[in-house]
Amino acid sequence: MQKIVINTQHGGFSLSAAGLKRWAELNGKECYFFKAAYSFGDAYVPLSLEQATEEKYFWSAFTIPNPNEVLPDTSNWHEMTEEERQKANGEYAEYSLNQRSMKRDDPTLVQVVKELKKKASGVCATLKVVSIPDDVKWEIEEYDGLEWIAEVHRTWS
Repeated sequence: MQKIVINTQHGGFSLSAAGLKRWAELNGKECYFFKAAYSFGDAYVPLSLEQATEEKYFWSAFTIPNPNEVLPDTSNWHEMTEEERQKANGEYAEYSLNQRSMKRDDPTLVQVVKELKKKASGVCATLKVVSIPDDVKWEIEEYDGLEWIAEVHRTWS
């Protein structure tokens, strides 16, 4: 059986800080938390795991202890060339722990959700591991963040 992680409540897929930290640990990666930047060029302010767990903070996570020293200054984003923007985005992607791009059938993600149970779920998320037959080609469908697994089929419009 294939095991796939979905979000079973409106809001959207997200891991908690503890869930992301455990996922990174299992993948041999460091995980450092920072207050989420709201404007281009904002400095990243470090957060402890405990602070990132508090619901009053929106956070970002990186594999490096100080993204301010490594990531390019983007305070002039609107004056940057397309090439400079792409380079900055590439460097961000290299060091950030982006849970939205995780493969939902990633065995490590499945392990984290099974181990941590409710503590793996992020804000507005209730994560669940669903088992489906090995021979099913699947996709995740959703409405307002509430997800389910659907067998892939053809559609036209």
